[in-house]
Amino acid sequence: MAGALVSKIVDQLVSLASQKIEQEVSLVTGVETEVEKLTHALQSIQAVLVDAERRQVREESVKVWLGRLKDLSYDMDDVLDEWSTALLKLRIDGVEKNKMVCRDIPSPSYCFTRVVSRRDIGLKIKELKERLDSIASEQRAFNFKTIAGSEDLERHRSTSFVDVSEVHGRDQDKNTIVSKLLCDGCKKERGSHIISIVGMGGIGKTTLTQLAYNDVDVKAHFDRRIWVCVSDPFDEIGIAKKIAKELGGSDPSSLDWEDLPQRINESVAGKKFLLVLDDVWPHDYRKWEPLEQSLRSGSQGSRILVTTRDTRVAKKMGATYIHPLVGLSKEVCWSMFSRMAFFGRSVDNCEELEEIGREIANKCKGLPLAAKTLGGLMRFKETKQEWRNVLDSKMWELEDVEKGLFAPILLSYYDLPPALKRCFSYCAIFPKDRCIETEELIQLWMAQGYLSSRRSIEMEMIGREYFDNLAMRSFFQDFEKNEDDGTIEFCKMHDIVHDFAQFLTEDECFIMEACGKEVRVNSSYPKFRHSSIVLTVGAPFPDSILISEYLHTLLALPGFHFANAPPEVFRRLKYLRALDLRGTLIRELPRDVGTLIHLRYLNLSCNLFENLPERVCDLCNLQTLDLRRCRYLKELPEGMGKLINLRYLNLSFNCFENLSESVYNLCNLQTLDLRRCQYLKELPKGIGKLINLRNLNLLRTDQLVFLPKGFARLSSLQILPIFIVSGDDERQACKFGDLRNLNNLRSLGITRLGNLGDVGEAQKLELKRMKHLVSLHFDFFSRDNEVGKREDVIEALEPHPNLKDLCIHGYGGTQLPGWMMSLTKLRKLSLSHCYPMVCLPPLGKLPFLERLCIQRMENVEKVGVEFLGLGNNENDGTADKDEGTTASVIIAFPKLKHLSFYNMWA
Repeated sequence: MAGALVSKIVDQLVSLASQKIEQEVSLVTGVETEVEKLTHALQSIQAVLVDAERRQVREESVKVWLGRLKDLSYDMDDVLDEWSTALLKLRIDGVEKNKMVCRDIPSPSYCFTRVVSRRDIGLKIKELKERLDSIASEQRAFNFKTIAGSEDLERHRSTSFVDVSEVHGRDQDKNTIVSKLLCDGCKKERGSHIISIVGMGGIGKTTLTQLAYNDVDVKAHFDRRIWVCVSDPFDEIGIAKKIAKELGGSDPSSLDWEDLPQRINESVAGKKFLLVLDDVWPHDYRKWEPLEQSLRSGSQGSRILVTTRDTRVAKKMGATYIHPLVGLSKEVCWSMFSRMAFFGRSVDNCEELEEIGREIANKCKGLPLAAKTLGGLMRFKETKQEWRNVLDSKMWELEDVEKGLFAPILLSYYDLPPALKRCFSYCAIFPKDRCIETEELIQLWMAQGYLSSRRSIEMEMIGREYFDNLAMRSFFQDFEKNEDDGTIEFCKMHDIVHDFAQFLTEDECFIMEACGKEVRVNSSYPKFRHSSIVLTVGAPFPDSILISEYLHTLLALPGFHFANAPPEVFRRLKYLRALDLRGTLIRELPRDVGTLIHLRYLNLSCNLFENLPERVCDLCNLQTLDLRRCRYLKELPEGMGKLINLRYLNLSFNCFENLSESVYNLCNLQTLDLRRCQYLKELPKGIGKLINLRNLNLLRTDQLVFLPKGFARLSSLQILPIFIVSGDDERQACKFGDLRNLNNLRSLGITRLGNLGDVGEAQKLELKRMKHLVSLHFDFFSRDNEVGKREDVIEALEPHPNLKDLCIHGYGGTQLPGWMMSLTKLRKLSLSHCYPMVCLPPLGKLPFLERLCIQRMENVEKVGVEFLGLGNNENDGTADKDEGTTASVIIAFPKLKHLSFYNMWA
């Protein structure tokens, strides 16, 4: 991690030194020279950091030295950010100074100079140079070698994502576990029957359990299924609450520990249930006993399935069957490894590397996680020598951590360029088994300065590229993907990978669990930089977090209960880059929020304040502002336009009636989320100023009747879930045909098509010209909820053949448009409320259709061979050729995975 930080600091120094610094913020005499010396010294250290980071695993003295360097790098980051913010504030002040003259509030530059004067910056840089000199002098004693590291991503293979999510070699294990779950066994057994899967980390215990848990017969056999991830430590209260929540009924968050066993006992009484307790660690058996007793009221045949790394845990919990999970066979391990490592290679190249590859795969010792991790690593290695270097690495000698499982992960980690190293290690801030939202993770990376635009590529795109690269190397798993484009929306980290990330950041990342009055601390390092707080029922916001004034990240992660965040958070933690206080019941946001000059990410969703102080607009570095579900918030500050770096603004589920014009001065805004703002009546005319806007979400803004004319100038727009077709009376409205200017649209929804009076407007749109459009939704209902019957309109709305997702709702024609069957790339199709249609088109001919949903087609009386795309003589799916020739086979719906019919009332 030190190398990644140093790389970032060097880039910052070079960038700042290249700027023309105005006399108003020129530093103390001589400091420019100090900056130059600082840069050269860091570059010298940077050259040996690859060797130093590899040696720290075995040499404690090197680890201590890197810790000091890491600490210094963070302090440098803070000072350099103060410097760059000073320049930014002056630019803003140049625009705002005339507005500030007549106000009582001091100008931003005046406020800033009180916090960080130019002399302060200069003195801090001199002090940092002295500390660096001391670290550099110690460096010579270690005799580090200069080893070139990866600087850039291997882009030639990173465009094709390979998800090795299939399970190999566990059929017999699965059959055994399923049979134990389904077998009613001894007729005399009472209570629940405990089964345990035991094996080392990374061997596939959770995966095997998921296979059994989701088995069709298992689902049908049990009345209730409950999955609880336990991890370390064993929190009996939290586990009990999770079980009670899964069993349903009233909210368990308000229950005391004394009431929970009784609640669980009543919920499972007479029911056959399956409870999975995943990843149980050694613990005091007395903590498990009350839970076990509360489950005894379940009916005969109930099962508790426990996964653990320790056989003693299984025995103490009273397991009646223990299933030891062993490693995969060499051939299965090779299959998993080679699928990743050889993806996209030529046959000759695979044959050349196979012998070395099999030797590397054998070092996985039958561990699926190791096979996937090494396969992801070798995918980026081109030459035979590069493969030989991995095989001969000294990392394989590591046997003291999880029996060497860290070795494959270390090899993969050290192969990463600095940018990806810091992105991966940052993930240690999330608790084990936490579901991570990809978009939020990328925004947090941005907030820490881990992503920088290059070659006109936006930071968000770079972040997605980094995430996909890490996912390919198996640093993430358990993906939940977007059905439309296949992008990963949510993921988790494997326990062993998470342990490794914490190993890298043990003096940086701090996870605090606040349970009632007890606060459990997972780190004692006095100067940690990133922290998350897990808040559970009855837990106050832990004031002890305020002692660390050097925090760069503070995430409050709600459990079953919210806690009040103290105002001191905004006064004490002045170096924060990311602050997440969602659901912390803030009733009034302190003015001190304006002093958090480093802040890039601010999540205040689900809070109770009625307004935002004007000082929020002093956060000139802010990139993400999340205000969703702040139901008492009625308006935004007048100075929002000063947030010149804001890229993401979420105002969904709020009660705005109008949106302030100040929002439209946010020149860098890329996402504006207004979902379910049901009282929003109009958008200001100035929306056309948002020239960089890419995503405008207006779903369920029911009071909004039209979009203003300026809307047509949003040429960067890529996602528009709803465009409202206005009637002829809205003179200020953006017209339907004006959408043709939005050439970058990827996703478009058009509603109230029944209001379209002239088919000429539909022809002006020229949807067929929008080659980037992959998702298209048509809603033909008019403002008066009348079904739109315009067959000429839908014919004129022919999309480009690249379309993958199509939804048609409320169409009143008797047949679908002729262009429907030309959409040969279509993967998802939904037809609903198309009442007059009496028969379905030959959708079976669409070669790539995967999901088809048909509902409320009330006049369709039958679904026959015409729907499959077969002729009258092709009922069996074959068409005979002339005698003596082979019959050709016609396959209807060759790619279909999901087919549903709803409310077909004919």
